[in-house]
Amino acid sequence: MRSWWVYREACADNVRSFERPRQALVSGSPDVFYGNLLAISYRPEIDGLRTVAVVAVIVYHAEFEFAGRSVLPGGFFGVDVFFVISGFLITSLITAELHTTGRFSLLNFYERRIRRLLPALLLVMLCSCIAAWYVLLPRPLVDFSRSLVASLFFLSNFYWDMSLQQYGAESAQYKPLLHTWSLAVEEQYYLVFPMLLLLVNRWRHSQLQYFFIGGILLSLLFALWFSTVDPNTSFYMLPSRFWELLAGGLLASGVLQQAQKLQPTVMSRTLSALGIFLVLLSFVIATKDEHAPGLLTLLPVVGTALVIRYADARDWLTRVLSSRLFIAIGLLSYSLYLWHFPIFAFARNLSAHLSDSQKLLCIALTFALSVLGYFLVEKPCRNRAGMPTRRLLIGLVTASLLVLSFSGYSMLKHGVRSRFAALEALYGINEFDNTILRKESWSILGDMASAQGHEKSNHAYPTAFETGVLWFSADRQTEKVLIIGNSPSKDLFNAFVLNSAAFPDYEFARFAMHPRDVASQAPLLWKAPNFINADVVIVRFLVREDWLGPVEQFIEQLEATGKQIYLWSSPPAFTSMGKTPLFDWYLQEHGTVDEPEGALDRLFFERRLPRSATVVDTRLRQLAQRLGIPYRDGMELVCRLEEQTCAGMTSDGYKAYYDNIHWTLEGARYFGTRLSAPRVL
Repeated sequence: MRSWWVYREACADNVRSFERPRQALVSGSPDVFYGNLLAISYRPEIDGLRTVAVVAVIVYHAEFEFAGRSVLPGGFFGVDVFFVISGFLITSLITAELHTTGRFSLLNFYERRIRRLLPALLLVMLCSCIAAWYVLLPRPLVDFSRSLVASLFFLSNFYWDMSLQQYGAESAQYKPLLHTWSLAVEEQYYLVFPMLLLLVNRWRHSQLQYFFIGGILLSLLFALWFSTVDPNTSFYMLPSRFWELLAGGLLASGVLQQAQKLQPTVMSRTLSALGIFLVLLSFVIATKDEHAPGLLTLLPVVGTALVIRYADARDWLTRVLSSRLFIAIGLLSYSLYLWHFPIFAFARNLSAHLSDSQKLLCIALTFALSVLGYFLVEKPCRNRAGMPTRRLLIGLVTASLLVLSFSGYSMLKHGVRSRFAALEALYGINEFDNTILRKESWSILGDMASAQGHEKSNHAYPTAFETGVLWFSADRQTEKVLIIGNSPSKDLFNAFVLNSAAFPDYEFARFAMHPRDVASQAPLLWKAPNFINADVVIVRFLVREDWLGPVEQFIEQLEATGKQIYLWSSPPAFTSMGKTPLFDWYLQEHGTVDEPEGALDRLFFERRLPRSATVVDTRLRQLAQRLGIPYRDGMELVCRLEEQTCAGMTSDGYKAYYDNIHWTLEGARYFGTRLSAPRVL
């Protein structure tokens, strides 16, 4: 026998009720009466599905590994399970109210959504503000504050789509509120779907199922297409996810049209088992590079739909999903989802490489805070009798103003650097926030573009300023040099420009290209004024092995144009000590970078990744030899192999790298002094 608490809480949660259940039937599945409007049969296995989904998401974000492989590489599909469940439950409530009363109250609907979502979300936001104040550096705090505002207004999917695609943006696993993108998708669905459903129900009630089927097909086809065109944007946007929510809605509309569920048969039990198998299979066979939503997303969506449609209380699988443990975790699933990602993100901001024991501690803290949040905030706020609407709104408005005030102050004060007076004293002339140094490294190109009214340059995709504007002087008799590539080409451009006095007979321009997309970008290059007028072209890519084919073909085409070509290796990279780049780690560990003499440069040498031993470097060198193109090994510019040192800082004590591969402006100026025209051009 389940305890009354588990039973009662599960009922209330499953129908998103904010009132205490008024009646429970003894025989069969209990009914929970939603106010005095309608009765909706409680489906305990849905809470079990929530448990499966949230556990998969947590394990995925914990990044557990076994034998060098991710434990649940497709755990992110747990969110898709949530989408189907949400679509089913929301459509059930709307259509049931229409079926019972002949009308539907949008006001009551949105009040229920607010009670369900906002209190717990605001609690997590407020606690995250406190953690962010002590953990995040100035620039990350500004980014966090922006994400707070986006999350509060359920626009975070747009925010993350834009911010995470900026080159050099900090890894998503360090962003405490990244997971709120899925809440934004659901809330946007709640704004659009009820009105669409009411419109269709009014004019085409008998064809309601066709509305769902048509919407599913259109959205699915769009998602499959858009995920190949722009996978990042497709992942975050409602149009690509609409079909998943509609899949649950289709189930709800079909259930309401059929008074009786299918009688338990071998086929129905088989389909239910197949459903949970498909869900679990998606968690295991997917990869982190999987384009989602895509064809593989059909596994968790179809699997969830099969379980919802064919689960039966007499089936062993349904009994497992309906067990006390599964229901209890399912009740906490929303809180677990809200808490787990900020906890892991803040932990990783403190220590990039979490041990398994630290990850388990994060999960334990997630459960502890979820239980507290559920009983102290989430559950009381969903009970209209105990939390009248007026009192609830006062609390929500107050909490929202606190969040907005924190965000506004943090952004206005540029991350409140005064929080880190000790770091400023330790770093002296150096900037301790590497995100600021990264932004500064793009300032030369950005200022040039802005001065002529164009958008700023990016790492690997040419802008209108690069494709349509001539940077070279028409009246100067100079050697005109065009530097092509992704982010390392920016560093090399900075090095030449910051040492322009050493190159009086040269002018420099830059053209962004992605080594993966050079074939599609090449036509833009051939027509660009800077390429047409260039005497010399320097190619410098940070390239992966699987991008070598397109790059090799592109260089062959480039050589055939008759331009003087110089090919540079991929830039040297250095392995960090955890999340912190080598310079920062050494300074924080030893309190100085001056003593003992050369220790920092020796550390950089020890932590270098030798490019000469890689397939990439070997093939590029061989290509240059075959085409007769001068080849430059970037390792020689920053390292002294005979002395076993690599420059981690400039001769006047400035940090040379803002990460483990890209130069600061001071670093570019310093390495530029090691360049000379005869050696480079």
